[in-house]
Amino acid sequence: MDKKEVLFEVQHIYKSFSGVPVLKDLGFSIKKGEIHALMGENGAGKSTIIKIITGIYTKDAGSFLHNGKEVKINGKKDAEKIGISTIFQELSLIPVLSVAENIYLGKESVNIFGKVNKKERLKKAQELIDQYEFPLRADEKVENLSIAQKQLVEILKALSTKASILIMDEPTASLTTTESQHLFKIIRELSYKGVSILYISHRMEEVYALSDAITVLRDGRRMGTYARGEVEPEEIIRLMIGKDITDKDSYAEPSKNSGKKPVLEVEHLKIPGVIQDVSFQVYPGEILGLSGLIGAGRTEVLRAVFGADPTASGSVKIKGNRLSLRSVKEAVKYGIGYVPEDRALEGFVPLCSIKQNLMSSNLDWVKTGKFFVNVKKEEGVTGEAITKFDIRPDMPDQLVINLSGGNQQKVVLGKWLERDLTLLLVDEPTAGVDVGAKDEIYRLLKALVKDGGAVLLVSSDLNELLKLSNRILVLRNGGIIKEALGGSVNEEQILAYASGLRQEEEEIYEQ
Repeated sequence: MDKKEVLFEVQHIYKSFSGVPVLKDLGFSIKKGEIHALMGENGAGKSTIIKIITGIYTKDAGSFLHNGKEVKINGKKDAEKIGISTIFQELSLIPVLSVAENIYLGKESVNIFGKVNKKERLKKAQELIDQYEFPLRADEKVENLSIAQKQLVEILKALSTKASILIMDEPTASLTTTESQHLFKIIRELSYKGVSILYISHRMEEVYALSDAITVLRDGRRMGTYARGEVEPEEIIRLMIGKDITDKDSYAEPSKNSGKKPVLEVEHLKIPGVIQDVSFQVYPGEILGLSGLIGAGRTEVLRAVFGADPTASGSVKIKGNRLSLRSVKEAVKYGIGYVPEDRALEGFVPLCSIKQNLMSSNLDWVKTGKFFVNVKKEEGVTGEAITKFDIRPDMPDQLVINLSGGNQQKVVLGKWLERDLTLLLVDEPTAGVDVGAKDEIYRLLKALVKDGGAVLLVSSDLNELLKLSNRILVLRNGGIIKEALGGSVNEEQILAYASGLRQEEEEIYEQ
């Protein structure tokens, strides 16, 4: 690589959280005007390195070079000073303000009396819009724009800071195909004008359509950097996963649903902007895994089934009983439990005890009359649950906030598994937990289905998904692109379907 062309270099970056290494000797370079794709599975370290480059996190070790000179990045202002700006997947615009106001928020020109020159701001914003030929008006309210137009405003915010390196994190996650194609055209035009793009995406077809170079991360390390066309998509997937998977001995047994009645029937589920039309069933005694990229709608499907998404429409039946899509209480009544992705925010009450959290879904069991709790019975049920789910330390009055991630997750699982569940919805069950806790969580989920219950599972860990799922659905572009029995597909094939490398809808495997 010609050093004279290199604009920015990441050298030997290390980063740990709570003693757990997440970036290990990571390095790569970005050339001027280059579209450089960063690829890797969830948890590979993409988000962490972005946040370090933009000054949100500080590195533990390593260095950055800009135009060949070492630079310090200890905050957002340091990053902006050398021309780095980021467009995150979650847009940061203020809807009630105009395009111009959003572009220059915090960067306004003021007169000697400290007042903002609104005419000058509007003029500058429109000149910037015209320079890049974006289909926007500077005086338009952001709340009136489409998601694609809002992304263009985010790009203009970045360019208004004289950004020479633009980091884009999953920019097409919420866009239609037409909107995505328009965004690609704009990205190419920015590249021609000398702006370097660091492009983060799981979507293989996008990366191969856009990028000049591809860097692959796995487990916090760089596995390689390649020019477009130098390496086949299948090889990129193998680098991301870390192995060719042919041994399926550890995969879950395939579902055997012949003659069974489904416990869950979902028909024509639609969620605006996420799910177009999805139908599926879950049967007793099986774990059905949902796979797909970030933004594919996996979490949204679980929330809709649990009655927690007021925008959802369609039909959800549990053992033949049609449920309201607006009532969590009704879902719980019919035997549905939900373990959310963000356990700290939605799964447990941090400043309450193990006992209080375990009993939060089981008060009917320990109540005396309408208003009083049988303390002795409560303590007995709690003690049994702590033993059954191997929650440590086995101290009922210990605050859940003080537990390890694995034990917190066992508390969340425990509060549902103590009930007579028909269906458990589980989102990223082992995220942030250690190996021992993972095995214990797997045991609990398998025990539920062995007793005739069912699990609808979301996991970004493909190895975990294959180990647990008796049947797998792959979501992409708002629909189910693939259905397969456990043991009939491997990690590489699932990722190929999810990323669009394999396009066709295939027949369901029958047994």
